[in-house]
Amino acid sequence: DITSVAALLTAAGYRTGLVGKSHFKSCERPGSFEAPPRSRDWDHFRKWSGPWFGFQHARLAIGHGSEDHAYAMHYGLFLKEHGIPPEPPYFGALEPGWDWALPEKFHSSTWVADEAIAFLDKPSDAPFFLSVNFPDPHVPF
Repeated sequence: DITSVAALLTAAGYRTGLVGKSHFKSCERPGSFEAPPRSRDWDHFRKWSGPWFGFQHARLAIGHGSEDHAYAMHYGLFLKEHGIPPEPPYFGALEPGWDWALPEKFHSSTWVADEAIAFLDKPSDAPFFLSVNFPDPHVPF
């Protein structure tokens, strides 16, 4: 219920966007937008990209590295559409000392950077505010 900086800037004529992790809702509370099964509603995330807490544009990721719940929201949809399954050796319980098999081009850091660049590449004369939130590096990386 608190007015966000993004909402104030949107009202002032800025083009606003958020890419990556937000945690404006709990990612572990059942029924939360950021928790399964809603966070893996691929049809929803194909169509929706905001508004989100005052941001006009949102492309969301949650979780860290290979955690099960990192395969969710817009980032999870990207992985799914590129044939990356939500299971080892990419996501889920991996053995100590493992080498993460996820190719760098599919890593959340690459995805967040690419989504941020896509936002910046859209032609506009309006000033912009873009919040870019990388889920990683994070333990154990």
